This record gives sequence, C-alpha cells and structure tokens, in this order.
Amino acid sequence: MTLGQNLNGRRAIVTGGTGGLGRAIAEKLAAHGAAVTIIDLAQALQAPLPNGWLGVPADLSAPDCQTTLRELADQIGRTGATRRSSTGRPTAARRSAPGWRAVDARHRQW
Repeated sequence: MTLGQNLNGRRAIVTGGTGGLGRAIAEKLAAHGAAVTIIDLAQALQAPLPNGWLGVPADLSAPDCQTTLRELADQIGRTGATRRSSTGRPTAARRSAPGWRAVDARHRQW
C-alpha cells in the first residue's frame, strides 16, 4: 500500500489487529478510507474498537477456522485488502491437531 492510495469503498481484514503491528496496519488502512474488520482472539477484542470497525473473535490457528472465514466472507462480502499480522507461535498441541498444516498453509498464502 502506498501512502497516497485511496481505499474508499474497499474492505480490509486484518488478523491480530487489536494491538501492535496489526493495530498500526488497521489504523493506516482506515486512514486511507478502508472499512476495517479485525480478526483476533476473543479476549483481545474486549477493548472497544474505533467507530465503524468490525471485530470478529476467532482463533485462526484452530483447525476449524475455515468455517469462521467462510461465515465472515458471507457477512461482509469481498475484501479489497487482507493483512495477516498475527505473530503468535502455535503450541505443540495445536501443531499436532488434525488439519494444522492446512491452516498454516492458508496463513502463508495471505
């Protein structure tokens, strides 16, 4: 994204967008006119989000996250930008869960 880019009318999804780098990315996208949707862990979404932002509680390291993403796509429609900024490392239990490699591969495509 260049600093002068106009994102009016476009929707952006930012994972891990409640703090740190994810929050900075979400704020930058919103400043350029994007409608921002944050996907983060439920406990991270306890604090209020800026006006107009949508917060979706989800653990994208869970094997069933694809269902959550499909439901979100049905709710908000097509996005203009998707940014993965969650940086947490998966636990050993998550890495051994069925489907983890597929989830990890989807994250890397973002």
